[in-house]
Amino acid sequence: MLEIQAAKKELVLLNVKKATRQEVKAHHFVLLRKKVAMLKTIRRERELEAGIKKRESRQADKAVKLDKARGRRSFLRVEAQ
Repeated sequence: MLEIQAAKKELVLLNVKKATRQEVKAHHFVLLRKKVAMLKTIRRERELEAGIKKRESRQADKAVKLDKARGRRSFLRVEAQ
């Protein structure tokens, strides 16, 4: 989950650079989007192996985001290592 967030943050920073007309290599956008997709796929495969349903996964993601917005730590989502 942390890697996904980091890749998304990089993507936002690239978009900011592009918007401010700084030098940006276009293929970096493609690479980062593919990296995010790959990481999400791996995460979902692990959830499927653990028997987590799609609805449960989305509810856990939502709870984590709400807790983060409120400044709390959430222990609902446990990543397989």
